[in-house]
Amino acid sequence: MGERILTLCYHAIADLSGDPILSQYGIDQKTFAAQLDSLRARGFHFVTPDDLLALFSGAGTLPQRAVLLTFDDCYEELADVARSVLQPRGIEAIAFAVSGMASGTNEWDQRIGAGRLRLLDQKGLRVLAGLGVEIGCHSRSHTYLPTLTDHEVDEETRMAADDIEAMGLARPRFFAFPHGLHDKRSRAAVKSAGYTAAFGLGRRRTTSASDRFALPRVEILARDHGWRFLMKTRWPTLSAVLSPLPWYKRVASAAVGALRHFPTSESRAT
Repeated sequence: MGERILTLCYHAIADLSGDPILSQYGIDQKTFAAQLDSLRARGFHFVTPDDLLALFSGAGTLPQRAVLLTFDDCYEELADVARSVLQPRGIEAIAFAVSGMASGTNEWDQRIGAGRLRLLDQKGLRVLAGLGVEIGCHSRSHTYLPTLTDHEVDEETRMAADDIEAMGLARPRFFAFPHGLHDKRSRAAVKSAGYTAAFGLGRRRTTSASDRFALPRVEILARDHGWRFLMKTRWPTLSAVLSPLPWYKRVASAAVGALRHFPTSESRAT
């Protein structure tokens, strides 16, 4: 059995190719579904938020190539994605909601020139939770926590959890740091606020030795298709080291193409 979890971070499951700021953060639904099916065909097993916590408590065992799905921001289409893509495949996930947007839109991105995207409202978040997606917290305003005062960090962590609970949802167990950025003070604030675990970003897997309040996630972007997606999900740390090198794309593409002709270790064992 396995002792590691690959956690993937998605944003919008929609084509944002026309947006000057967010084009890389949108993956259309057809591509997303194909990525999930590719993972399963390659021997990955989707696990649940409870499986993640069991990794730290030592209760239970994980399958080989365990993968957990997470979504940042809770864009409006996510409820439909959960209904039409995740639920039929029996996949649970965590979605991190920004609780303090009065307009119900991505105000933090619009300030830097992005288009207006609607977020799931209170009703939509409850629907999402009913479809097997646990609602986590992504702060109140999607700002950089290390730049804030102690009181502001408390607002973005503890009070944001209060907001979500006030919507009639379960108090969130999981927190995702906006922009993946955190420091010692913000991690301590998240822990003090009562969250069970928190996520940043990083191209590596979670193990039982990982810091529960700085868990890595591999961010999947629009450009991560074909060999990029295969490399990021199979060898995330190696892909982070090699991707800046000019020869990497050519060699990686050839290597991944060759791997498609060989069965996985799981299929060879059957």
